[in-house]
Amino acid sequence: MKTLEELLFKYPNIFQVIQDAAISAGKDIMDIYAKEHVVTDWKADNSPLTQADLRAHDVISQILCSNFPDVQLVSEEGEAAVEGTLDDVFFLVDPLDGTKEFIKRTGEFTVNIGLVVQGMTKIGAVYLPAQDTLYATTQHGTAVVISAASKGADERKSKQVLVRSLPADGPTVVMSASHSSNETRDYCALYNPATTISAGSSLKFCKIAEGEADYYPRLGRTMEWDTAAAHAVLKAAGGNVLTLKDAEELKYGKPGLDNSYFIAAADINNIIKSEIDWR
Repeated sequence: MKTLEELLFKYPNIFQVIQDAAISAGKDIMDIYAKEHVVTDWKADNSPLTQADLRAHDVISQILCSNFPDVQLVSEEGEAAVEGTLDDVFFLVDPLDGTKEFIKRTGEFTVNIGLVVQGMTKIGAVYLPAQDTLYATTQHGTAVVISAASKGADERKSKQVLVRSLPADGPTVVMSASHSSNETRDYCALYNPATTISAGSSLKFCKIAEGEADYYPRLGRTMEWDTAAAHAVLKAAGGNVLTLKDAEELKYGKPGLDNSYFIAAADINNIIKSEIDWR
């Protein structure tokens, strides 16, 4: 399979299965979150790793691989896949995005499942287990937010989300709760924001998608699994994620799966480029 059309023809249930996988992983995450003490290990890059990351990875892998056996799965916790050749179509997964927020118990951590086709993110599900809220793309090309997402049909509430026009009094800029820097703050100031807010994990993208914020610049290291799912949701809501250096849409399947500096935006026509670029 090389196109989204071919994939949807073969797997018309893919949107629902991706959502179900994110919610199932979220349930396991919350089982561990409820414990008084969470054991934390550390990876080679000095990022934290918990049992919740690993259990969520196992749940998602089992569901996606059993339902879509011929679609490659690339996960943050499945590092062997990163070193191999990437297919034209592949899942890009962060089983627990915002592990630092998980450890600090802020509730601002997510499960991210994205689908990449020919280097572009096309389908995404971002689940916030602590809020039981799901942001997702739909088969109609729109984006929705679903509250009480793990509940039955009579309790779930779904509504379409759309980015907003820039407010007359200035934009709201979102900054990372755990990865802010002077460089980022200086860049944010170029937009003369009326308000600056802080958020963890992929929630930053979702705030733009549902019209609560306008820009989220990231001048620092991120990996493709950090952004693919939420990028798809933001695109479906009318926004996009652009590289700061050339203001082109952020692509996926790059060597090493490293992102360049980027900005997630509701309005892509007023992006301020930056010559600073992380590789």
